[in-house]
Amino acid sequence: MSAANDPMAAVASINDELADIATRLTRVTARVAALTDGLAASALTDSPQASADAAVPAAVDSARRQAPEPAAVLAPPVRPVPPKNRAMAPSPVTAPPVTAPPVGVPQLQYATAHTGFAAPQYQPAPFPAPLPAPPRTPAAPNRLTAAGAGGQLGKILAFAGVAITLIGVVLLLVLAAQAGLLAPQVRVTGGAVLAAALVGAGIVVGRSPAKRSAAAALAATGIATALFCVLAATNIYHWLPALAALVLTGMIAAGGFVLARQWDSQPLGLAVGVGLVLLAPFLADGDDAVLLAFLLVYAAATLAVQIGRDWPALFAVNTAATAVPLVLLLSRGGDASATAFLIGAAAAFVLAIASAIVLLRSSGAPVALALTSSVPLLPMLGADAVLATTPAALLWAGVAAVLITLTVAGSLVPGSTLGTRTVWLAGAAVAGVAIVAILGGADALQLGFLGVALALGLGSRFDAELTASYRIIGTVALGAGLLSIAPQAAMALSDADWLGAAHRTQVFTAAVLALAALAALGWSWVRGARGSESTVIACVGGLIALALINVLCVAAAAVVTDGSDAGFRSGHLAATVIFAAAGAAALIWARRLRGTNRALALTAGLLVLATAVAKLFLFDLSALDGIFRVAAFILVGLVLLGLGVAYAQTLDDDPSSIRPSSFEDPPTGPIPVAPIPVSVTPQKHR
Repeated sequence: MSAANDPMAAVASINDELADIATRLTRVTARVAALTDGLAASALTDSPQASADAAVPAAVDSARRQAPEPAAVLAPPVRPVPPKNRAMAPSPVTAPPVTAPPVGVPQLQYATAHTGFAAPQYQPAPFPAPLPAPPRTPAAPNRLTAAGAGGQLGKILAFAGVAITLIGVVLLLVLAAQAGLLAPQVRVTGGAVLAAALVGAGIVVGRSPAKRSAAAALAATGIATALFCVLAATNIYHWLPALAALVLTGMIAAGGFVLARQWDSQPLGLAVGVGLVLLAPFLADGDDAVLLAFLLVYAAATLAVQIGRDWPALFAVNTAATAVPLVLLLSRGGDASATAFLIGAAAAFVLAIASAIVLLRSSGAPVALALTSSVPLLPMLGADAVLATTPAALLWAGVAAVLITLTVAGSLVPGSTLGTRTVWLAGAAVAGVAIVAILGGADALQLGFLGVALALGLGSRFDAELTASYRIIGTVALGAGLLSIAPQAAMALSDADWLGAAHRTQVFTAAVLALAALAALGWSWVRGARGSESTVIACVGGLIALALINVLCVAAAAVVTDGSDAGFRSGHLAATVIFAAAGAAALIWARRLRGTNRALALTAGLLVLATAVAKLFLFDLSALDGIFRVAAFILVGLVLLGLGVAYAQTLDDDPSSIRPSSFEDPPTGPIPVAPIPVSVTPQKHR
């Protein structure tokens, strides 16, 4: 028998491979144990039991070295092939009993009673004993979490101290003066000394970066205290002229905020700004003009330190600080507040817009920055309460001019985006509505909305980048205008005597503007529509236009006839006929469409026709009389009759619509089939 087919040789080869694998596993186990011992020893170096535990790996390593190598695993012999001649077969030999291997040790046993041979006995090498687990060390406390919690608690306590200290300073400067507790010089001097001490302590503490939050709280308290002292010395004690006080305010604010820039600490500026917004009005002593100038100078002086920083919260607080005095001026009213409000509102708006333009380059949220710069517009909405018509209109005209310029040339502003230009466009739209409302009174507010909607609809043609913004803002303005004229339009359609001459003209003008704005915006939306969207827009716009046409017809007839009953009836007659004609036009238009567009046009046309018929029977039949009632029914009937003839003619002319009549017998007999000519070309045989 050859070596390749010898079973004993194969078994021996397998036995060698198994022995090699067992040897490798033993070596790997020893290396892992050594690595575990090293890690445990390094972790327990500082432990009192380090010396005792260090002996465990050494003992284990010594035991491992003395352990014998794993013996070769012997496989049992393969049963030999018995000879063919039974007489030559050897006598059977009884096999000795097989000893069971130790528990837990894998062992190959081959013993069978059919072979006549006994399986060889062998003793495998035991696996190394498991190593003892290293003792667990207690987990170290989470120092980072504790430090973070302590830092947050420290910030809360520090800024609570800022608030309480500033309240105490205000009480020192105001209530102590009212009670006569201390001399004025002592109060102001004490406040100035306290301010210097707090700022100095903040500078000293701020040398360590880990203590910057506490240093910022100290410095903010000192800066705000110094500003309060200047304001009290100007308004309460009248020691400083207004100009000198403003210069000193700018110097203190700019110098103090240098620390905020060096420490990159927005909370420092926030603490000062919030303190001024909440507490400075108590030190103004009723002079809101000085307070407004004081806060404007403060906001302008702190602008420089914000350049290159993304501090939106600080910008919002400073902008709100300039708007608070404007609200106070509106609440007080009077001629004395008019000039201060006009100058202060213009200055606050210019400062906010200029600051936003400067800070856009470094801002991470330009849209929020642009929205914040529009905060001074809120108190300006009540400008007509303290200003005359012409100054208020001029103020809003200036605002509109600035915002329109920024909208058109906004791409040239560094950091400007489509969102910021949209915010400025919305501000310009608000300014336009405010101008019309101021010039025409509260009743002209609806004309302002509709006029702005018309302007935006026309302007969408000339600015491709902001076309969507023009459409959206214009649609919002149109919706507001339609809602504002809805009550007057409903009364005009139901009662001829309800509107006076001025109201009739106003409703007529509003209807004309609304139709023009609807046409301009609808055309703009259709240009950007895709697929069936244009049909949807056309149908919705057409339905709104029909309602406006009804109002326009009645209002125009009332204006022409000076509100007579004949004018009222003629207006409704014209509206009913226009409804029917528009429905017929929609159905005729639907014949040229396919699919969803055709279904939409048919639905809209049928809806308009149903509305015309319902109006004819439910309203015109009782509201109209005489020739108007007769004309309404005849004209609507003729429109429907002509529409039916047109659709019937269309069906007759359409070959695809012709179907065999159900009363005619279907053709019988074989279906004639035209012969197909077949040309046969003779093939040449080779």
